[in-house]
Amino acid sequence: MKTPSNELFQLIRSLQPQEKAYFKQYMSSFDRGKKLTSCLFLFDRLNKMKVYEEKNIKSEMAKKFHTTNFPKLKNTLSSVLLTSLVEYHSQSSITLQLNQMLSEVEILMSKNLLSKAASIIKKAKMIASKTEELDHLQMLLGFEQNIHSITNYPKSRIKKRDITKEKIELLEKERNLFMHQKNREEIYAFYIKNAEISRPDDIQMISNALRKADLLPPPMTFKAEKQLLNSKALAHYFLNNKTERYKFSKKFVEIYDNKGEDAILDDLRNYLIGLSYLLFSQNLLMKFKEVEETYEKAKYYYTKLSPKRRSAKIETALFALDINYIESLLKQLQYTKVIDIGETISKKYLKYNWVEPYGLIYLYYYVALSYFYSENNKLSLKWINRLFIFEGSDENKLIIISKILQIIIHYELQNNDLVFSLAQSLIKKLNKVNKLGLFEKSFLNFCINKLSKIKGAEEKKEAFIAYRSQLKSSPQELLNEKSAYSFFDFDAWIDFKIENRPFFDILSERSIKRK
Repeated sequence: MKTPSNELFQLIRSLQPQEKAYFKQYMSSFDRGKKLTSCLFLFDRLNKMKVYEEKNIKSEMAKKFHTTNFPKLKNTLSSVLLTSLVEYHSQSSITLQLNQMLSEVEILMSKNLLSKAASIIKKAKMIASKTEELDHLQMLLGFEQNIHSITNYPKSRIKKRDITKEKIELLEKERNLFMHQKNREEIYAFYIKNAEISRPDDIQMISNALRKADLLPPPMTFKAEKQLLNSKALAHYFLNNKTERYKFSKKFVEIYDNKGEDAILDDLRNYLIGLSYLLFSQNLLMKFKEVEETYEKAKYYYTKLSPKRRSAKIETALFALDINYIESLLKQLQYTKVIDIGETISKKYLKYNWVEPYGLIYLYYYVALSYFYSENNKLSLKWINRLFIFEGSDENKLIIISKILQIIIHYELQNNDLVFSLAQSLIKKLNKVNKLGLFEKSFLNFCINKLSKIKGAEEKKEAFIAYRSQLKSSPQELLNEKSAYSFFDFDAWIDFKIENRPFFDILSERSIKRK
């Protein structure tokens, strides 16, 4: 049986309050017949739902409006809703604005109203030139050329020649931009295909792309310059060159800063992405003062942008920056701040359904970890359990670590039966999907054979001392697999259980040693 589509429900959930209010206003402008009244009623019902239940709403619509074709009603509402959204965002989105102006020009020309068409073309060209919308600019020049081909004004021949020259110059800019985009995409496509740099020829391939970037003609547009800097930052990220990645990420942000506030707000999504890359690089180099400045800069420009222009893409870019900032706070052991920010932004993004579940897994994990490091195990367990609602069939690294943390929390809460059953279940599942690494195997066996059976303080201390010795004497291949350590400080937790003193003190000492 086909599962009912919840796409309309998800669309309504993603709307901001201003968009919902505009839709209501948009609907009120029509003479409301039965069809539109039922659409508005369906919108209100779906807007109030927490979980999509088509059977209930379908039954309710049938009783109230005698609706026999529910899928058609959903399509009608979806169509009207999208039309209102396009109208709402038409003045805040450059692309929508230019598309509308192109449509107007085409209609006016078909009716031979050339003077009015030329007036709109002039205005649209100014917008497209300022924002470097080269495709739109090329189409506008084509319309302008057509107008001068139709008219017999004395200056038309000269104007057509100027337009042809302008189109050739524009083609050169497009060609230049294409070369820089291609170089960037070659680097990114490599990563999409291989996921990580693991072989000598991988390094060679990325290094060659980096050299190629240096040989490309200088950027002719702001967009091309962004692509070049992005290519270099991306390549150095894959080559694990922290200093160079920081350098080019910083330059990427600086070219925006040099263009000024209006240019930043016109392209805020890409600016936020640039700030996110920069903040990540600052994290790696432990430039925490700069991290704070970068995050404050992002928040400043976000608040300067009118709510009408805050699209889901901008919200997603801001969320990525939030996550990078939280990672920085974790490195600085600022767990209370992580919890405060995590509580705030999780409500915001869940309310509007702006973020992919994968991003929320990171957020929930970091808040759970902060509660755990603060020795608040009950709240840590609450947050770690929340992220499993997003768990798919694939066991990614963070889900695996989250399940291990869940086991550890149950141990701290003295739920020994759960420690045994959860560890046994996880080891079987990871074995089945071929994702049981040597470190995970070692730790889960420790949970099954020792943790779940410890009875007294002395026995606990001996078990943890023995496990610490086992890890230190482990074969090199096991140590190489301890990528789990990037998500959780297992050594600090083991020391915490052996030394029986505040967890934060142990974490602080280890942080100082790392610096």
